[in-house]
Amino acid sequence: MQKKSEKHILQKMSSVIGVLCFISAIGCVFILFFYGDDLTKVYKASFAASSFFFFSVGIVLKVISGTDLPKPHR
Repeated sequence: MQKKSEKHILQKMSSVIGVLCFISAIGCVFILFFYGDDLTKVYKASFAASSFFFFSVGIVLKVISGTDLPKPHR
């Protein structure tokens, strides 16, 4: 069984940014859900696209942050 290597600083940053992306996606869905009747079609489409974008980026960044990378040889 291999020992998990310590996370690189960029992996830690991608984890934090991934969480922020998930929060942003939830915020966009929240705006669509509660203020959707007051928004025009352009704003609805923009918030829907933004929520999809933030959710997708969040998934990718969380996968990157969870990857066990080998330690570089120096």
